[in-house]
Order: sequence, then structure tokens, then C-alpha cells
Amino acid sequence: MFVGGTEDTHTQTHAQVHLFPEGVRSRTPNKMGHLRKGVGRLVAAAAAQATQHGTPLPLVLPFVHAGMEDVLPVGQMLPSMGQTVRWCVMP
Repeated sequence: MFVGGTEDTHTQTHAQVHLFPEGVRSRTPNKMGHLRKGVGRLVAAAAAQATQHGTPLPLVLPFVHAGMEDVLPVGQMLPSMGQTVRWCVMP
């Protein structure tokens, strides 16, 4: 789930982590696959750790975006330049 560290490393450094709830990018545009429980487990573990150590609770900022399939299509290794990604922060 993480690149370049462990869950503990990222939660202790207050790193920003962008997770896809499906676990991967959708292979079918405009249709989400089944959601996975990993994000909820990560937030629960970070909250428990924060409570134990007296540090700030994790901030979960749900958002949606469209256009990533043009920037980095499934199977492509490098992003395509000049593409537009639209995003919206949810309440």
C-alpha cells in the first residue's frame, strides 16, 4: 500500500497518502469496482496510534477526480503530459 516506507513511518511523519478505494485504478472508465477495507483499517490504525501518543488524529479528505485515465492509462509506465485532471473535495 505504501512506497518507500512502512505504515508506521508514514503515520508518524504526517505524510499525505493518496489511496484508491478499489485498491487499483479502475479498468472501466466511469464505473467503480468493489471497494476494499484497507483505507478504513489504515485510518483506524493511525487514529489508535495518535490517541496512544497524543498526536493529532489523521485527517481524511475524501475527493473524486476524473481524467487520470488520460494522464496514466492502465499499463503505461510514464504519465502523459498536457492532460487535464478535474477534482472535487467532498463534504
